[in-house]
Amino acid sequence: MGLEVRDVAVPTFIDPDLEARFAAEGVVVLRLLDADEATALGRELLATLPRPLPVNGRSIFASTVDDDVERQQRLAAFAAAVLEPALAHHLTGGRTCETGIVAKPAGGGVLPFHHHPPFVDRPYDRAITCWCPLMDTSPQTGGLRIIPGSSHILPFIRVPGAHNYFGGFKEALDKYAVDLTVEAGEAILFETTMLHGSGPNHGPADRIAVTALLTSAESRNALILEKDEDWLEIFETGDDPAFADYVRTWTVPDHWRSIGLLPNRNRIIDEREFARLLARGARATFANDEGGGSEPGGTKAGQGS
Repeated sequence: MGLEVRDVAVPTFIDPDLEARFAAEGVVVLRLLDADEATALGRELLATLPRPLPVNGRSIFASTVDDDVERQQRLAAFAAAVLEPALAHHLTGGRTCETGIVAKPAGGGVLPFHHHPPFVDRPYDRAITCWCPLMDTSPQTGGLRIIPGSSHILPFIRVPGAHNYFGGFKEALDKYAVDLTVEAGEAILFETTMLHGSGPNHGPADRIAVTALLTSAESRNALILEKDEDWLEIFETGDDPAFADYVRTWTVPDHWRSIGLLPNRNRIIDEREFARLLARGARATFANDEGGGSEPGGTKAGQGS
């Protein structure tokens, strides 16, 4: 059974102007929480975290990969309680796949540009990351940085532990980046495939944000891993904190179920091609990957998602 290409319920902005902007640019900024409420929530949240912050990834503490499972679940519930009611006023369709917090300590360094694995079995459906700081953020306080136009320039699926397409020119990405300044409670919603990172936190306070991943309603929680150079394998993970479990051990848990294979269309490019694809502005798909080959025809026979 092939990977179905059909209309599904994906997260969609209720405001048609926001929807049009997101469809064109892959990112929008909107007021999600009252600024004073957001600031108070940030103080409340920081008071529950250990000192110093338990940094677990390139200058940040990300609760989704926290070794402390109880704390991970508590912070996921906190973020869900804050974000889901607020997001319901702006988005329809889809579902919340994952929630958590991201904190950068005062004095914390650069978080390099990256994009996220899909975490679901339908990697080409629209997926939106919501990043909502609970304090004012700017380039001086480790605010979010994005590379406009970088979402879906390739049909590339981020695979944990595998090479990324921009690895050969990652030091050059700064020239394509835009720094975003937002107030407490203003959310940045961007396509999960958009390259993003953050600069150093030169401020006196820890920078903290609540996050959510919004995916298609029909998707199942999954992790997609490299089987070999030709195929990617989809593992259904259920309610497990999939990515966190895997990166702790780099071993697929016995209870994860393989539910299909995808053709491995991942390829490495150089900076010249990256710049050309950004300028081209087309949305890559299996059938529309300039220089990347032709339509592979879905998942491997006998498999499916």
